Amino acid sequence: MKKMAALGATALLAFTLAACGNGAIYKDGTYTGEAPGYDPENPIKVEVTVADGKLSDIQILNHGESVDKIPQAQDALDTLPGAIVKKGSTDIDGVSGATKTSGGIKSAVDAALSEAK
Repeated sequence: MKKMAALGATALLAFTLAACGNGAIYKDGTYTGEAPGYDPENPIKVEVTVADGKLSDIQILNHGESVDKIPQAQDALDTLPGAIVKKGSTDIDGVSGATKTSGGIKSAVDAALSEAK
């Protein structure tokens, strides 16, 4: 009976390891995405780099955000890419006072990552 349980546990472990692979969520590469922020006429464009199946870098390539009128928008542009990479997900809080900019950054990253699946 113990041999049967050990064999079952070994088979379950092997199946789990095979299903998990190396933990990669995305295909390695560089991807771009864009989404509207505060100014829908000038969307936020990002470049997302994936290495070893995980987010490794996010760069804001272009945006039409009014950083001179809304300083919080610059805070979002400066801090959210790093926070997304650190968490490995766009499921993070936005910057208070820059709701549309924050949403645009997260949506642009999601658009880029949809290419990496």
